[in-house]
Amino acid sequence: MARALYALLVGIDKYRGPVSQLDGCVNDIECVETLLRGLAGRGDFDLRLVRLTNEQALRAAVIRQFREHLGQAGADDVALFYYCGHGSQEKAPPELWHLEPDRLNETLVCHDSRGGDNWDLADKELAFLISDVARTGCHVLCVFDCCHSGSGTRDAADEQHGIRHAPAHLRERPLATFLDGDLAARLKQGDAAAPGGWIAWPTGRHILLAACRANETAKEVIAGGVPRGAFTVALLAALEQAQGRIGYHDLIKRVESEVRRVASQQVPRAEATDPTDLLKGFLGCPAAADRLAFTLRYDTQMGWVVDAGAIHGVTWPRGADTAWFAITAIAADAAVSSGVQAYARVAAVRPELSQVEIAQGPPPGLPTAQAGDGMLDPGTTYHATLVSTPRPPVAVRVGGDAQATAALRAAFAARDDWSAMVREGEAADATIEATAAGGVYRIRHVSPRRSAAANDDVAEVADAARAAALIAHLARWELVAGIDNPGSLLGPQAVQIVVHLPVATNGAESWTEANATAGLRLVYRQVGGNWQKPRLRLALRNDTDHDLYCALVWLGEDHSISSILMPGGAEFIPAKRLFALHNGRDIYASIPDDKWQAGRTEVRDVLKLFVSTEPFDPTLFDQPAWRSVATRGTGRPPRNVLGWLTARTRAFSLTPTETFPEWATHELRAAVMRPAEGADARPGGRHGQETMP
Repeated sequence: MARALYALLVGIDKYRGPVSQLDGCVNDIECVETLLRGLAGRGDFDLRLVRLTNEQALRAAVIRQFREHLGQAGADDVALFYYCGHGSQEKAPPELWHLEPDRLNETLVCHDSRGGDNWDLADKELAFLISDVARTGCHVLCVFDCCHSGSGTRDAADEQHGIRHAPAHLRERPLATFLDGDLAARLKQGDAAAPGGWIAWPTGRHILLAACRANETAKEVIAGGVPRGAFTVALLAALEQAQGRIGYHDLIKRVESEVRRVASQQVPRAEATDPTDLLKGFLGCPAAADRLAFTLRYDTQMGWVVDAGAIHGVTWPRGADTAWFAITAIAADAAVSSGVQAYARVAAVRPELSQVEIAQGPPPGLPTAQAGDGMLDPGTTYHATLVSTPRPPVAVRVGGDAQATAALRAAFAARDDWSAMVREGEAADATIEATAAGGVYRIRHVSPRRSAAANDDVAEVADAARAAALIAHLARWELVAGIDNPGSLLGPQAVQIVVHLPVATNGAESWTEANATAGLRLVYRQVGGNWQKPRLRLALRNDTDHDLYCALVWLGEDHSISSILMPGGAEFIPAKRLFALHNGRDIYASIPDDKWQAGRTEVRDVLKLFVSTEPFDPTLFDQPAWRSVATRGTGRPPRNVLGWLTARTRAFSLTPTETFPEWATHELRAAVMRPAEGADARPGGRHGQETMP
């Protein structure tokens, strides 16, 4: 029996009140319905669809159908909310300022939102609605073809197309009006006991596809002789081409490339509360590829570009010495060596992307390289895999049984990403050691960012291909941790990582900002005979006079890398504003039971902050813990992350009239302590926080 797809489609061209009318929203919704019925017709889903257009799309009706219709989705089902119409903003109540750096909520404008005493449908209301639907474990997808912000809009007269943006609603809105009072009633009193009266917001697991970034506009175009949304046209075209079987990350890259060609100031984006969900296929269908990759597209102003820049570790070319990418079809899930269409060499580097030149052949000395015909279509988006870099910085020392080490070197050469990740070195400069003896490879990684106990860990792997995959995984962690831009004009303290910790005073709990300049030591505490994990809350504070894009990446001692604290990717934080991570909710630090039972009482993780004047994609850094690579097979890592860094030197000078994209990094090291069995409980006071030694 096919699983159920509960779809709520909302399209609004005609608005009540002082809101400009649109032309293509209902057309879009009709086309979306046609696509869904086609997928259902081939047996992918049992489609259960509700459509609200124009006068039907009242605020109360949208909320009711979200709860009653989408709320029916069970654990194996899919819930889809697709909105085409005006997006806007409204003043956020003071209780939500920590979640909105510009102190404005993003909103969807319902048919009657601007008539009488009605309100827009705020993103915070949607968060509660999504959280309720997602509780069953269903696959939740939201698609918004509208503007999300008015802060960067241009006057409509300057555009060739219509804009799906209504002016901000600047009436003061009390928290009690959200979901008509239901939201305030459901907020627990304890959630407000946070810094400055923070409220911790719910986050139901879901994926969002958005027509544009928060400071851009969603355009309408003429397609097939009728008005349509540029985003929806590109989205449906990509889905039809892939027959619905495409991963979300590859899907949004295809859509982005097409939208950039037809509309200015509009870059579609995808985000997920769990970044690994971007690997899933559209609506949970099987996808043609099972990994994220950098992508190559053609830009009308810059030519061919790859979405990997200095913030990902790419450096400026030094003469003829530069990085190279292998280019493959985006639908292919085979290794690069089985389908290279072209090679591209890096010509110039920005923080968020690299300009590349398509070459006639492979880079010099690339093992098992295929020539490729070099013929690429400017209207198509491609996968880009790093295959060569000037100075790979991570050295690995290989020793032991001669036959086994030869097999390991052969496994190195078979990996298309190997030469861009590591090089063989001697013991003096090697940070990774691989020793073959007794039929196994013993692999060890030593890093100053990890605890002494972690550096003593040794992984034993039985075959060469798996050993090579593990070494590449360890190298990638080391290189992402080492990305830096010491010459940045922003400086290392442009954005502060603000840490709040709970404090117990006379039996009552409050939160206070911690001094984390020397790092954090977070200690379990004993309550009622049980050890409790230490808690903290995190925020980012932009102390500069510049609006910046920021991302906080968690590098675990287990070689995992996660951007889950900021599921929307790089967050736009205006100058002199604060943004609360994880929706202001508690973050728990822990030591896994298996490590603790084995005698480990401390782990050390790194919080790495990336800051840029340009938007970038931090999810490309993500990777799982190293043990999953050591035990689960020899395939490519799930994220095609740039794993290299050379010292970046500024190849330009700034004059007072010049502007150039800037980026910087900063890190906070955190140690988590879990006392051994039988250890004395720590005294009361600050809940398990000390200064790092």
